[in-house]
Amino acid sequence: MFGLSSLSGKCLDDFLSKEPYSKLRKVARYNIFDLLRALNWAAAKEIMEAFYELGLDKTLKRPRSTMEVCYEHYIVDTLLLREILDSLVYMGILDEAAGRYKIRYFKRKIKKPAVVDEFMKTPLRAVFEVIRLMGESIVDVLLTGNRELDWVKDAAIAFEPFEFSPQMASIRLKACDMFYRYIREVMSVERKEKLYLLMTGLGSGFGVVNVAQFFTRLGVQIIALDPSEREIRLAEGLLEDFGLEIPIGQYDILRDFSKSSLVMDTLPSDARFDGCIAYERWRFYDRIGRAQILTNIAYSLNVSGSLLDLSLPKEQILLLNTVLYTIRGWRGHMSVEEKRNFMCMSFQRVKEYTKKIITRADLPLVRGIWL
Repeated sequence: MFGLSSLSGKCLDDFLSKEPYSKLRKVARYNIFDLLRALNWAAAKEIMEAFYELGLDKTLKRPRSTMEVCYEHYIVDTLLLREILDSLVYMGILDEAAGRYKIRYFKRKIKKPAVVDEFMKTPLRAVFEVIRLMGESIVDVLLTGNRELDWVKDAAIAFEPFEFSPQMASIRLKACDMFYRYIREVMSVERKEKLYLLMTGLGSGFGVVNVAQFFTRLGVQIIALDPSEREIRLAEGLLEDFGLEIPIGQYDILRDFSKSSLVMDTLPSDARFDGCIAYERWRFYDRIGRAQILTNIAYSLNVSGSLLDLSLPKEQILLLNTVLYTIRGWRGHMSVEEKRNFMCMSFQRVKEYTKKIITRADLPLVRGIWL
């Protein structure tokens, strides 16, 4: 049996030994922050071009609110403009006070990180290309309010290289390592031998491959549920390529997971999951949907169960998030504070349900699986 740290390393090495992912081995030495810095540079460049194309550098010589800028430039999509203005504040282009923005100085070009050229020589160049294409539509989206791409049908295909990047594979495997270390301690205390793991959010198939690589070696029973038929087909094909096999079912994750036929056929009677891995699910759902999913996850776990959320917070991908916001149906990445509030609320509701009392009347009621 491998040591856990060596296991995650071996899984990554196995992943990068397969074609065409072996072409990414030369950029595997960079971490996720290097990749995000490169992608954020590409997104920031597109935002700056839209900023100057609209003439906002002249408008914001004096402090203006978002609505004043929208009125002056006939902008319809006020939410996207606010995202862009906040990103420009983050970039140091604008100053903001009391909801009014003012240009700080002219900065026509943003310094390109040295790692960009190396990433561009690999299949990851597709991610930079889709950022460029979406950046070209920012002005049109602002002026018309019509989002350009459908995430599932169009944009997800272009962003799949981001999912199979060695940086994302590495962070998934390291997270699995930390997750199992904790669960193993719980199992030891409870004297449990068999561990049941729920996974939702397949990462275009690459996420579930990494999870399967790690946990099948440890004898963990994995059940994957996802609402997207396309993601499931991708996952099944990739699992076959890597010689892995886990049950995957199409299921509306806004509903009670225990009602899934796959779960009912796999889990012992009256059993619940010992852990759940939720990977990048939040961008597809609004606030109510996100709270509903977390509530369902919390209710599907046993008393000592654990949740691993494999997603990037908005603070880390602010500029990239703004460009992705042009996709129709995109909900955006949650901030750390938003995630914390959602998880506290959902798990608190489950506690209240099991104890048949309400201890936090200040929390908003969400239609849960018991309502």
